[in-house]
Amino acid sequence: MRAEKALEHWLEAEILARGRPHDPAARKTADLFYRILLEDHRIEVDAIEEATDEAAYVVVYRQAGEPKRAAFDRYRVEALLRAVEGDPKYGIVYPEAEEPEAAGPKAGSPEEGGGPEADERGAADQPGGP
Repeated sequence: MRAEKALEHWLEAEILARGRPHDPAARKTADLFYRILLEDHRIEVDAIEEATDEAAYVVVYRQAGEPKRAAFDRYRVEALLRAVEGDPKYGIVYPEAEEPEAAGPKAGSPEEGGGPEADERGAADQPGGP
């Protein structure tokens, strides 16, 4: 993959991660592409700027220590974010494990009078029971 294409893919993933800060998979994807930039192309990103006309993102970076800039069409870069946000199957984010909320007794639980003990008690209380 050419360096400019790798930079564009990283920018798309980075914009997605910034647009979905609650989505750990989006952040992991952006981090993976950044690692590709570092390891395969010796690129270190210094900044992402919005062009004055806001039609582009400008990535300020260094490749093998040499300062460079690259502009990318804003509409194309944000396409991944729009696609993910617009697709209901990607609207579900599975956060890190959290403690369950304390709620009242569940239906059928012993605290509510249900469960196997209630069945046995209930059967014994029924007419014609043992």
